[in-house]
Amino acid sequence: MELDKRLKQLRKQKEIKQTDLAEYLNCSPGTVSNYENGTHCPDLETLRMLADYYGVSTDYLLGRSLRNDKVVSLDQSILGFFTVGDLLWLQSHLSERAQNYLAYSIKLLMMSICAEEQRS
Repeated sequence: MELDKRLKQLRKQKEIKQTDLAEYLNCSPGTVSNYENGTHCPDLETLRMLADYYGVSTDYLLGRSLRNDKVVSLDQSILGFFTVGDLLWLQSHLSERAQNYLAYSIKLLMMSICAEEQRS
């Protein structure tokens, strides 16, 4: 999906008008319309503002990721005492065999979660 379509989809999901978004971006509703119609592309600062406003990554907006999950910072706590950054550091210091085992385990967990979501 292209940037213009994602922007329009996110705005409609949030149930806001182009005028509301334009006010947040400090631009005209016509500019928002141009972004959503693919006539113009937002500059980098506006792209960052859009990602923050919708709670998605710029990679998602640009079509580099299919996931529109909330953005997670490296210092976000996991399980009360680890951070995302800690886990990334740990993963980078594992042996190749341990990294493969970890990747396989994560894949199994993701498959299990997806199966549970489909049953719900």
